[in-house]
Amino acid sequence: DSTPRQAVAILSSGMQSGITSPSRSWFNLGLSVGMRNLPNDIEVWLSNIKHLLEDIIASSNLYQSLHQIYEETATYGTGCMIIDRDFENVVHATTFTAGEYVLGKTASDKIDTFGREFTKTVGELVEEFGIENVTDGVRKQHERGEVDNNVNVYHMILPNTKRNPQKIDNQNMPFVSVYWEEGGKQPLRTGGYKFFPVICPRWRTKASSDIYGMGIGQEVLGDVKMLQKMNQEKLIALAKITRPPLQVS
Repeated sequence: DSTPRQAVAILSSGMQSGITSPSRSWFNLGLSVGMRNLPNDIEVWLSNIKHLLEDIIASSNLYQSLHQIYEETATYGTGCMIIDRDFENVVHATTFTAGEYVLGKTASDKIDTFGREFTKTVGELVEEFGIENVTDGVRKQHERGEVDNNVNVYHMILPNTKRNPQKIDNQNMPFVSVYWEEGGKQPLRTGGYKFFPVICPRWRTKASSDIYGMGIGQEVLGDVKMLQKMNQEKLIALAKITRPPLQVS
């Protein structure tokens, strides 16, 4: 029975249109103090920046990704996506489903750590990180033309506790991003972020120690299972009515 899936689609579409609608303006820019009576040139500048941001969001995949985030948050209680830099569209969002990632938080209940394990082919690995950064095993596979073999890769984004605030290079950003191969001794890439690039909305948390949220999908799970079981029994009954079992040939 597709009713639960339709309910999730209706809910996520409602959240999209109510919070981040692609067809209307849903955010504004201003100053935190003294937002009224701004000089005209500042208002014009803020308006231009707002229109620029709207164009960037519309030309990227952010709206599609936000819709998936609303689905994940409602169903599983936690959504997760990375908003990263992109050469063509300025920004690009990558969404994850439940079970693909792990999160960590601060004492103030703010998510500040993200980790995931995923697979890439040898060809993808060399194209993205360079032949000089992969392990010897991957390099040899690439030389033999085995570019479709899968390789396990890990990615972590976490606070950079060893940074030097006096420096502004990638190694001293507030957050560090590290990719490495399974079994590799050297990272594939080490970068940094000025801010935490992962958006992790949570529907609801019950305890202060909860990292992951609870969604309404958990609340209605019993009803959903009962609905599927009832429809299964109805189909069995219908089959017996239309084609009853007989003891004759």
